[in-house]
Amino acid sequence: MEQFPGNYWTTVTHAIFHLYQYGYNQFKGGWYLEGMTNLMERLLRLGTQGGNGLTPLPATQTELENNVYNVAYNQLWHRLAVLSDNTNGQLNLPFELLNRTYTDGSKVFKDEKLKGHAFIKKVLKNMKLKTDLISSQNNWDPHNWAESDQISPSNRPYMLNVIQETMYQFGMNQILEEQNFLNLN
Repeated sequence: MEQFPGNYWTTVTHAIFHLYQYGYNQFKGGWYLEGMTNLMERLLRLGTQGGNGLTPLPATQTELENNVYNVAYNQLWHRLAVLSDNTNGQLNLPFELLNRTYTDGSKVFKDEKLKGHAFIKKVLKNMKLKTDLISSQNNWDPHNWAESDQISPSNRPYMLNVIQETMYQFGMNQILEEQNFLNLN
């Protein structure tokens, strides 16, 4: 393969982040799995957010359905990352980690910035609490739901509620865009 690793290492990062998602909770759905992972793989790409996190949060149920639930690589997570993090996104990673290189000498970390990582981590922790509760209520193994239960669209309201609860925990209810999103159900 010429130009290895090229962009291929972001595929590895993408897949590894899915393992974090699976480790935290049982929810699946492309809008959640792929959208969030696309944001987090940006650490190994130049540029912190897709579209710079400028795509507004959905303000209506129709926008939520059409622009988030029906779009695997949606911009929801990029926007939430920007809104949740008023820093410049600078990561304070150890020097030796930031200076790691691939076999061709190119840097592994293309960008030392990633906004919203604390918010995403809190969402994952809160999703775990929600799936643990649902597991208990349904007498399911909390680590081994049936695939049909993991991907069920009936989980969307629970997942949306977790996102909204996390937004409140981060004080993300101050601007009209956030308030409109918080009113969705």
